Amino acid sequence: MVSVANYNDFLDRLLNSLLSVNPFKMGTFVKKNKTKATLTILGGSLKGEKIIFQTDDKVRPTRQLVREAVFQIWADRIVESIFFDPFAGSGAVVLEALSRGAEEIYASDIKPDILFNLRKRLRAIEKKRPGIAAPSRIILSAEDYKNTMSSHFADRHKFDLIYLDPPYNSGYGLDAIRLIARYQLLHDDGRILLEVSKRERGSVERFIDEDIALLMKKYTYGETHLYHFCLDEES
Repeated sequence: MVSVANYNDFLDRLLNSLLSVNPFKMGTFVKKNKTKATLTILGGSLKGEKIIFQTDDKVRPTRQLVREAVFQIWADRIVESIFFDPFAGSGAVVLEALSRGAEEIYASDIKPDILFNLRKRLRAIEKKRPGIAAPSRIILSAEDYKNTMSSHFADRHKFDLIYLDPPYNSGYGLDAIRLIARYQLLHDDGRILLEVSKRERGSVERFIDEDIALLMKKYTYGETHLYHFCLDEES
């Protein structure tokens, strides 16, 4: 039986080999203009840690104000939770959940290079603070949200908290909630937070009328809106 550590090492080698492919032969990995950004962890055991990472115009890290709001909303739920982020991006929310005591974290993104960089940041944290970012606590997968949700359904996984921050104006977040409901990926008292842009309000309002998920509360932070959902009316 392959251990989690060995499996993660295999994924790292695979991602390294993919990223070393000639970009002129593999369009997926054509080098783009990238800039360095700094992420500061806002709370928990890693509060104040600054992590430098590369980003480009297709990676939109969750704003500090919104990230703080997410974990204030879930302040009494995050510790020892099973946390799922299918649009991991920069990993800002994943790292915050880790710092604040989530027991298990599942994260995915369609871009392998993003997951490779996130894994590097997690290794740096684990080297500095052994046990905090152990591979057994954080499971990363390089696949789109539809495939990763199908995989979790097949593995009978259920989550306490699911954070959805897809590309703005894509409609992926609402589609993801439909899949969460169809595959029954949320525990009975679980919660979903959906982050969208101001322009998507109409789509979300129409989605609420479908009665797939129960809206608990809406939060507004400038151009960013957070919608807090559950699937069980009694939760």
